Amino acid sequence: MEINIVLAILVTALATYISRFLGVLTSKNIKETSKIFKWFNCLAYSTLSALLARLIIFPEGSRTYPGQHVEYQSGIFGIYKYTKKAVIPVALNSGTYWPKKEHLVAGGTIIFEFLEPIKSGLTKDVFMKVLENKIETASNDLINS
Repeated sequence: MEINIVLAILVTALATYISRFLGVLTSKNIKETSKIFKWFNCLAYSTLSALLARLIIFPEGSRTYPGQHVEYQSGIFGIYKYTKKAVIPVALNSGTYWPKKEHLVAGGTIIFEFLEPIKSGLTKDVFMKVLENKIETASNDLINS
């Protein structure tokens, strides 16, 4: 799993530096409205967005099997503390229809439920407990409904 994150960061960095390098080399020939410029920017930003979304949506660090308890990673607290913004937990039932390391199961609907925001200013221990409780309770409700 750690290798995947490192690889994604390297790909993102490579895409960013390639686009910058090409921009420097051809700055007089490439306009910001050109397709190639937009393509490189989209590639770099989409890869970075995918990394951030994974961290925010899956604070366990990875998808887990329904009912499996995995310790939540503290990276989400770092974002919470640094930004001083509320965090909107998301519960989902995807483990029922798309088990970890397996193919999608036909015949189901994956539901994302956006929960009440967790206001800024909590300590790490309190925040992590509130986050895990909200997500796990709501996810279990989705799975069992």
